[in-house]
Amino acid sequence: MTQEQMRNLNTIVETYGNDAQEDMAIEECSELVKAILKFRRSDEKTAEMREAVIDEIADVQIMLTQLGIIFNCVACCPRRRKQSSDWQIFYERKMQSGDFNAYGLLHHEFAV
Repeated sequence: MTQEQMRNLNTIVETYGNDAQEDMAIEECSELVKAILKFRRSDEKTAEMREAVIDEIADVQIMLTQLGIIFNCVACCPRRRKQSSDWQIFYERKMQSGDFNAYGLLHHEFAV
């Protein structure tokens, strides 16, 4: 995101306030969920439905940046995403190797 875009999002947060933008983030997440569900439930997945999901993803990403501004964590979010991604990869590998079950417990913990 460019510096100008970040300035614009800061201005939006300052203009409308934290509560309003938090509510907007919730609303945008809800719209994304609805678009995904509509796409998944449809027998005929049209280009328009796909575009609707993509539009909602973009809206949610914008709102996530505003939430980062509100919670003063724009700089730390990339590091947290990497940590979360690393953990998800580790966990998936453990699940595939049989070291973890669906509850995240080691199989040998059940040994009697």
